[in-house]
Amino acid sequence: MTSEKPINNALDFRSSLVVSAMYTSPGTLVGKLKAIWMLAAELVSQTEVKHDKLVKVLWGRAAPEHSSLALKAQTLPKPEKHPKNTLVQTYAELLREVRAIHDRAERLQLSASQQGLQRPLEDAAFITALLTSENLSSESFLNKVVPHFFALQLHCYRLYQMLDSPLGVPADPIIRQGRATKAGNAKAVGEDILKSCFSIFLKSKAGRTFPSSKAFFYEFEDQLESTLQAYKRDHLGKHHSISGRIITYGKGLTVDGLDRKFREWGRSDPTFKDMWQRLVPPKTKPPKAASIQEA
Repeated sequence: MTSEKPINNALDFRSSLVVSAMYTSPGTLVGKLKAIWMLAAELVSQTEVKHDKLVKVLWGRAAPEHSSLALKAQTLPKPEKHPKNTLVQTYAELLREVRAIHDRAERLQLSASQQGLQRPLEDAAFITALLTSENLSSESFLNKVVPHFFALQLHCYRLYQMLDSPLGVPADPIIRQGRATKAGNAKAVGEDILKSCFSIFLKSKAGRTFPSSKAFFYEFEDQLESTLQAYKRDHLGKHHSISGRIITYGKGLTVDGLDRKFREWGRSDPTFKDMWQRLVPPKTKPPKAASIQEA
């Protein structure tokens, strides 16, 4: 039991930082800025531990250990081009934002003839030295340095989400939805053609009715199979006339799957539903028995 406490304490500390830096107000501006800075330091460390091989590509060596966030930002190599991995990109962008905070604050202090910022190893000590009451009462500091903290907050949010997601899976739910939609659309290329083929088939049987879909498919099994195979022969692998994409829909579809497919099309297409129900009328529930009234 005791061996689990350090892990739980680390998780509690991290969770508290996330809440303070991104979701709630610590009560003061200085509290908010400190929380953002300390969360950035924590996320940078997590990234370097959890994805050390990816981070090593960015640095050209192992990331410097036991360095303050500002010192890491100052010594981060300038890449010739952006890293391909989005997590590493976000890690680098976060450190560049840290460097912007440090450099702008240092220029303001030097222009005011104050002592330049030191770079202690401890991030808590560094941020305390940065967020003095004198700086926080300076209009230049508030206008030129503080906005970078909120840009840093956004980088923290992105990196935090990525660290909680498997590599290669976008952290942003909007991006995930967009990819899923594209994948779904790709799988559906040719569905309109296949549905049209079976719509023509259903029209050719107009005027007849069947007690169940099972009876319909039993009688026309061979014709349905021929229609399906003709679609696959004439359309699969060819370019769709409207989208221009390769038709792939229905490649693995069999006659046994047509009952489910007809019901699916009926839910999204009222015209198809009407044709199908004219052939196989939906069963109606028997009327409820009238209640017996006492004389």
